[in-house]
Amino acid sequence: MTDSLPDPFKSSNSGVMLHLQRLMPQASRSTLRRLLADGRVLADGKVVRSLKAPLSDHAVVSIAPARPSARQETLPEGLEIAYADAHVLVVVKPAGLLTATDEKEKRPTALALLQRHAADRNNKAAVYLVHRLDRAASGLLVFARDVRSLANLKMQFRRHTITREYDLLVHGAVEPPAGKLTHSLVERGDGRVVIARNSADGRKAVLDYQLLAKRGGDNGVVSHVRCRLYTGRKHQIRVQMLAIGHPVVGDDVYGQGNDKRHQQARASGTLAGRRGLLARRQPGAQPSLHQRLALHASRLVFKHPHTDCEMTFTSEPPFLPKPPGEHRLGQKKKPR
Repeated sequence: MTDSLPDPFKSSNSGVMLHLQRLMPQASRSTLRRLLADGRVLADGKVVRSLKAPLSDHAVVSIAPARPSARQETLPEGLEIAYADAHVLVVVKPAGLLTATDEKEKRPTALALLQRHAADRNNKAAVYLVHRLDRAASGLLVFARDVRSLANLKMQFRRHTITREYDLLVHGAVEPPAGKLTHSLVERGDGRVVIARNSADGRKAVLDYQLLAKRGGDNGVVSHVRCRLYTGRKHQIRVQMLAIGHPVVGDDVYGQGNDKRHQQARASGTLAGRRGLLARRQPGAQPSLHQRLALHASRLVFKHPHTDCEMTFTSEPPFLPKPPGEHRLGQKKKPR
């Protein structure tokens, strides 16, 4: 994001604030001052911290991307705050924690934990839900901290300009090793999602997938796959991977028939109902591999709703051990 003022605004007296207001016409003056204080305003590539700093006629003013904090803060239930500013919150949700639900729900949710955390510091602070992850999945989520940011982030999701990538383990050797999946999905009365027989009856779901690794074990061949979502349907990845014969490891809703460990757990009575082992975990305790859905939101890219700067967040999947016998594919990650 840069700005070089055209005539008649160019003059030796044009100030930093005038440039910033042209760059970010919707931002408040307090937001612009905060950018200055944070050292994110550059004039001709040099940091500017004062509104009174003189600028040349041809000065190019730009705003540097925000630097996510390296220090993570962990809340109850294992919810981690990866980044926070006055407008957005980015968190890493653990498996087994609901993203959000209705007011009658007594189980903890990520939204409720963040709202309580914000209120403890400022009773006027707000946190708004932008999108969701399945309860059984883990990974990155972004929340808004004001109504304007909420509207902006929602718009980015509607326009599919936000990048969402997921790492997962699936049963079987995935062939071909990369591709695009397009299906029409419909939710049944029991909450399960299935492929619609008539595409007109469902909602379009699109994703790209890429095979990163595969290994053998007691439960057969398991493949490490990375998916990029272009739509955000309920249980989309789980249902679309099942549709091509590769259910996600640990999926007790769609994949238990292919998961020997889940079959054994059901037979012994340690895996109960649709909620499975996740329903019985202790607060804050993370389920181990094969006790959880091996699906993790590992990369999230969006534009900051107030600065328009691109922000990228990554999170390592907690279920990716590197046991002997794993065969790494001879391919590199796509450039970020």
